[in-house]
This record gives sequence, C-alpha cells and structure tokens, in this order.
Amino acid sequence: MVKGKRIVAVVDSRLGADQTSMRRANWLAQQQQAGIELLLCLGDEHLSGEVYEDTTTLEKARERTTAHHQHQLKQLALDFGNQDIDVMTTVVWDTPLDDAITRHVLNSEPSLVIKETQHPSRVSQAFLSDTDWGLIGKCPAPLLLAKSNGWTMGAPVMAAIDPMFASHRTAMMDTEILCTAKKYAHISGSDMFAMHCFSPSYHGLAMPSYAYDGYQQRRRSLEAVHRESVVSFMSTHG
Repeated sequence: MVKGKRIVAVVDSRLGADQTSMRRANWLAQQQQAGIELLLCLGDEHLSGEVYEDTTTLEKARERTTAHHQHQLKQLALDFGNQDIDVMTTVVWDTPLDDAITRHVLNSEPSLVIKETQHPSRVSQAFLSDTDWGLIGKCPAPLLLAKSNGWTMGAPVMAAIDPMFASHRTAMMDTEILCTAKKYAHISGSDMFAMHCFSPSYHGLAMPSYAYDGYQQRRRSLEAVHRESVVSFMSTHG
C-alpha cells in the first residue's frame, strides 16, 4: 500500500475491539479502497527512565511491554479486519500522545488520521482534551476526531475556512480544507458547506444608546467585507 492510501486509526489499549476510530476507519477504507493502520502509542514514565535512572532492566521491560501490546494489536486486527482491506499494526513507545502521533504521521504520510475523543462526563463533552488540541495544531495530515455516538449517513460536511488572511500558507490551508471536505462529502454522499465565522469588535456587554447605531453600521460593513472575501474564494474554488 503506497503512502497516502492508508488511514491511521489511533487505538486505545484500554478499550476492546469495538473502538470508534476503528469503525470509522473501516467504513471509510471500504469507500475509497484504502488500507488501515492501527496505531498504538505507549508510554509510562516509570518505564521510560523519567522517574528513575534508565537502565537495561527498564529497557527490557519496555521491549516486553511493547511486544505484548503488539501481539494484542495483531489479534485485534485479525478480529476487526475485512478481507478486502489491508490492515497493518504499529506500536510505538513515545510520549506525549499528540507528539507521538504527529511524529509517526510525518513518517508514514497517511491520507487520514482518526482518533476517538473521550469524555469522562457530559460536561466535558463540550471541550477538547489537551491531546486533541495538540493534534489540531500539529497533525500534518487530515484529522478526524470522532465521537463515540453514531454517525448519521448523509449528514452534511462543513469546511471551516478563513479567507480573510492573505498569506500563502493560510490560503493553501483553506484550499486543502475545502478539497478534503469535498472528498469526504462525496464518499459519504453528503452535501458540503463552506463556513466562515468572525467576531466583530465589541468592548463590554453594556453600550450607550448613542453608540449603538454606529456599532451596528460598523458591524454590517465588516460583515460585508468578510462575505465578499468568502464569495471571492469560493468563486475560484467552487
């Protein structure tokens, strides 16, 4: 399987065979004839020489732990694998998790990285973990942070773009986001929408009545500028 034709599914060793990242990867791989790589990142400060001085004994302990998890992951791949999909497994000893995934992705160059977002409570569902935030900022491949709830087929795909910034790097990122959104909208048979949000400057919750009309006028003018920027971008990328 050539680089760019494989989906990396980040696996959690604490969970069983029914993992969200694996289910998403399996379905998407079937739609685009891609392979799957199950990636497990291990790390333990007590075995890594961070708490105690690193020794040959700790090194051997890491090797045994890695081999044990590699065996389990291969068995998981056998139970999970589809005969029509090439499934490979990788276990790395590397921390923190977001950096470990990023380093692996830089080397393997997959078409997509899927990681399950885990929330211990309903309140925390509104927030992303430090690892998820780290991946959003650093992952060099398209990233899907998947929730454990069901995936509604045909649900729209939304591309969040920001064409107000004229830098070459940002423009390339917007183009990549839009192309990726189109790709997965096509795969899932969904509509694709481009979205751009902006926050007008607003100082404080209270505003004198005499200043309100002027503020509204400036907000409408700013909105027109942003809308024109989006229309211009979409006219060349639609």
